[in-house]
Amino acid sequence: MARAYGSYKELVQDSEVDAIYVGTPHPFHTENVLTALRAGKAVLCEKPFTVNSKELEELISFARGA
Repeated sequence: MARAYGSYKELVQDSEVDAIYVGTPHPFHTENVLTALRAGKAVLCEKPFTVNSKELEELISFARGA
């Protein structure tokens, strides 16, 4: 069944969604990946993953549960 969402926040609330592809403009990757991770979803993010190393470290740390 095809579905559409108005935001990543709406998307992550769907219990039938297991994984999320983040293909937004690069400056929004960190916010959208964190939204998905906080909801317990698997994430595939297009490159560049983040726009700087600080954001990358934040995402990796969160994903590892640190």
